[in-house]
Amino acid sequence: MGGDPLNTTQPELEQLIADRRQNQPIPMSLRRWLISFDPHGKECATSISMNESLIDLDEQLPKLIRDESQLFSIQWLLDVLHACSEKLQRRMAQ
Repeated sequence: MGGDPLNTTQPELEQLIADRRQNQPIPMSLRRWLISFDPHGKECATSISMNESLIDLDEQLPKLIRDESQLFSIQWLLDVLHACSEKLQRRMAQ
């Protein structure tokens, strides 16, 4: 692995995922980074995991879906609708 995320092959990515599951560190170039600024304008980079979200899904996801300016595909919307329907059916059956 040369460390260039644009030239990483599928087998290399699969190995990175396997290593991550074994708590091996992911190379810096393939990590996700949250860039923020302190009140004085100093840049701060924080590594975030692949499963972290940058928004509050409980609050923001419904707003994003309702927002007419967001261009979600019909298929994606149908998949979300189907997943929600299945979840509601399971919860109501309990």
